[in-house]
Amino acid sequence: MRIYLDLCCLNRPYDDQVQTRIRLETEAKLVLQDKAREGACELVWSAILDFENANNPFDARREAIGQWRALAVEHVMLDDDVLSRADEAMSFGLREYDALHVAAAITGRADIL
Repeated sequence: MRIYLDLCCLNRPYDDQVQTRIRLETEAKLVLQDKAREGACELVWSAILDFENANNPFDARREAIGQWRALAVEHVMLDDDVLSRADEAMSFGLREYDALHVAAAITGRADIL
């Protein structure tokens, strides 16, 4: 199984865990990351993740999230195909970054986004 985690997902453990929904999303994300670390699933990374993470204002978070890049089995670049898929996704109402993540996940053959 191949998974693609967008930056919101990767940042979820750093959010306020008071709300049950946030806590459950964090737990799910941590389970998926453990599966990737164990080799039970494959992590797909993208240039949009690199870009967004590089702009993370929190140094420790940026570094911790950036370490997951090394575990990825594929690094999707933002080529014409990805940009075309993102344009199509935006035509359905997705915002630019969300559309780029969807396009990268599709290009990287992710089973789960």
